[in-house]
Amino acid sequence: MKELIQSVLVYLVIVSVLRSLVGNPKFQQYFQFFSGMILIFLLLSPALSLLDEKGEWFSLLEKNILGVDLEEIEEQMEVAQGKFTGVLEKEYAEALEKQVEAAAEQRGVELEGTEVKIEKGKEGYQIVEISGRIAARQEEDGEPAAQPAVAGQKKLYAAEDGSREAKALKKELCRQFLVEKEQVHIWK
Repeated sequence: MKELIQSVLVYLVIVSVLRSLVGNPKFQQYFQFFSGMILIFLLLSPALSLLDEKGEWFSLLEKNILGVDLEEIEEQMEVAQGKFTGVLEKEYAEALEKQVEAAAEQRGVELEGTEVKIEKGKEGYQIVEISGRIAARQEEDGEPAAQPAVAGQKKLYAAEDGSREAKALKKELCRQFLVEKEQVHIWK
C-alpha cells in the first residue's frame, strides 16, 4: 500500500509539471485523457499485479503510452521555440530600424520606409541590408520629389540617392552598424 501511495504522489508531481509545459489548450484535452488513463492503471496496478506476477504489463504501458505523450510534448516545445525565435527576430529588426532612423535624425535627415534585414549567422544575428528613403524634399522648381511606385506591398525605387546628405548618411550607417556600403541603400 505504501508503494501505491508513493507512486500516486510521484505521478501527481510529474503530471503537474507536464501540464504547465503543455501551453496549447488544443492539446490539454489529450494530455488530460492520457494522464487520466495512466492514473487509472496506476490505481489498478495492485490488483493487476496479482494477475501478472512479473509486472510486464506496466513496462509495456509505460513504453507505449508515456512515450507517445512525451513525443507530443517535445513537438509542441519545438513549435513554441520556433514561434519565439520568429517574434524575437522581428522585434530585433524593428529595434534596429528605429536606431537607423535615430542615426539619420542626428544628421538632420528624416528617413521613411526604413527596413533592416537580419540573418542568423555563426556568431549570432547579423545585418544583411539597411534600406530607406530620405523623406520627400522640395525640388528646385518647388515641386515635391517623386514618390516611389508601389507594387503590392513592396515599394519599388528607381535608383539610389546620390546626394551629399545621402552619401554622408550611408557612410555613417556603415560606420555605426559595421556593415559594408553595398549593404546600405538610400533610395531617391
